[in-house]
Amino acid sequence: MKTKRNKTPLYITVGIIILIFSYIGYDLFIFSPKYEKKVANIEKQFNELKIYLDKKLPEIDSAINITSKQYSELKISKDKFNRINHK
Repeated sequence: MKTKRNKTPLYITVGIIILIFSYIGYDLFIFSPKYEKKVANIEKQFNELKIYLDKKLPEIDSAINITSKQYSELKISKDKFNRINHK
């Protein structure tokens, strides 16, 4: 006696395998190139920002130092003014 086998599990398994390989193909050929373009764009922007900051940070540091010196001088002048007025 031969029994009839149900082929539904086989079809489900084959369908799942096809879906997995389809996703791998999509990821490999469609998604990855887009991702690589975005990464290259981000690297370019990072390098531009690095160059900009390399130029601007010394200027900012210089401005902070000048402001700090002016603040110190102002504080000294204020102390001298207060000493003169309290005598």
